[in-house]
Amino acid sequence: MPTCSRGFDDALEDLAREGLNWLAYVPASQGPKPPPGLPASEGRGLLLLLSFGSSFGRRTGFEEGSETDPFDRRSAELAESLLDDWLRPGDPEARRVYPGGPALDLRAWLAAGGVQHDAPIRTGIRPDSGPWLAVRAALWTAIDPGYRQAIARRYPPLGSEASPCVACQRMPCIDACPGGALAPLAPNGEVDPQAGGLDSCIRYRLRPDSPCAERCPARLACPIGSSFRYDDAQLRYHYRVSLRALQAWRAEHPETAQP
Repeated sequence: MPTCSRGFDDALEDLAREGLNWLAYVPASQGPKPPPGLPASEGRGLLLLLSFGSSFGRRTGFEEGSETDPFDRRSAELAESLLDDWLRPGDPEARRVYPGGPALDLRAWLAAGGVQHDAPIRTGIRPDSGPWLAVRAALWTAIDPGYRQAIARRYPPLGSEASPCVACQRMPCIDACPGGALAPLAPNGEVDPQAGGLDSCIRYRLRPDSPCAERCPARLACPIGSSFRYDDAQLRYHYRVSLRALQAWRAEHPETAQP
C-alpha cells in the first residue's frame, strides 16, 4: 500500500485542481444502511467526492444532447484514477458506486459525514458554498487510516452548529418558489417531511413555459454562498437534464404529477 505522506496530500490537491474540491469519508457504521451486495468487512465506508460551485463545470466540456452525461463521465474517470493509484492497492475490492452502481441515499450519507445541513430547498446547504454543491462520485472502500486523517484535515466536517437556514429571517427561497413547494425547517433544524411538497415542485416544473424549466428560482434566491452559484450555462445544462428526466417519468406514470 502506498504510504500516507505528502503523496496522498498531493493527490487531494490534484483532485481539487480538477474541480473535485471536497471529500468526506463516512464509515459504514456511521452512515445509513448500505445497498446490498457491497463488501461488508469491518472498516469499510463511503468516500464522497464533491464539487463546490462551478469549479468542476468549468473544466468539463458539456453540451445538451450528449449521449452520456459529461459530468458523470469525467467524475468516473477521476474516481477510477484515485481508486487505482491509492485505494485498490490496499483494498482490491474497493469500487465506484456512483455514478452508476446501486441506488444510494446521498443526502443521508452527506448528513452522516457532516458535509451539509438540511435546507428548505432540500438540496442541502453549507455556510460557505450555500446550496451550490454536488456529489460527483462515491467510492465504497476500506480506506487507510492515514488517508482518512488527511481528508479530515483538509476537509473538516461541519460542527454542531445549526443550518444557516434556521437563522435566516427573510426566507427568500420560500418567497421565490413560484410553485409554493417550500416551507421553513422544523424547530430541530431538519426538513419536515410533511411540509412543502416535492409533488408541487414537479407539477410546476412540468407546466408549459414554467420559469423553473432551466433554473430553480428558490435556489438562486438563497443569499448563502452566492459567489459559488453556477454560471448560466451550467444552470441550463443541469436543469434541462433533470427536466427531461421528469418528462420521461411523467410519460411512464401519466396518472401522477400532472401539471
